[in-house]
Amino acid sequence: MTLYRVFPYDAAAPPSQPGGALYTPFGVAGRIANPNLYHELYLSNSAVGAVSEAFGRFDVWTQEMFVQGDRPCALATYELPDRAAICDLDNAGRLLAYDLRPCDVVARERSVTQAWAARIHRSNKWIGIAWWSRYDSRWRSLALWNRKQLRLKRDPEVLGVEHATVQEAAASLPRASSI
Repeated sequence: MTLYRVFPYDAAAPPSQPGGALYTPFGVAGRIANPNLYHELYLSNSAVGAVSEAFGRFDVWTQEMFVQGDRPCALATYELPDRAAICDLDNAGRLLAYDLRPCDVVARERSVTQAWAARIHRSNKWIGIAWWSRYDSRWRSLALWNRKQLRLKRDPEVLGVEHATVQEAAASLPRASSI
């Protein structure tokens, strides 16, 4: 499966170092973060979904927001084997197996999402979790704690307001105007 991620890019950085496409930032306060158990890398199954997840909270998108610190934001494309053990929470059987309801999955309260993520991680069956994006339920948001099978597919693309994927993401978000 092809996956995507938006991140602050340093073209000179090795892939697993800060600025690299495979680098996992420590201490990110993500929805399923459990730093005492794992360090997760957030991805999307859609390039538009990855851009939407990264910037969807902003009402207006400007060129300046595509720079974090001194690094441009880039879109990385990865390959993960289709057989990879991802706990897909869009599967009713998975929800039942972990005693979850859809409202638990989409909860905005991190203590709720971090608790079910820890439970799933401790089962030792999965390399990560997938759930539906809050911006479009057709997009999958993923968090991988085991990235051994994840491969960078091509060089990251630097993003800006004129990038086609950014334009598509802006048009797909439910607001009057993004750019």
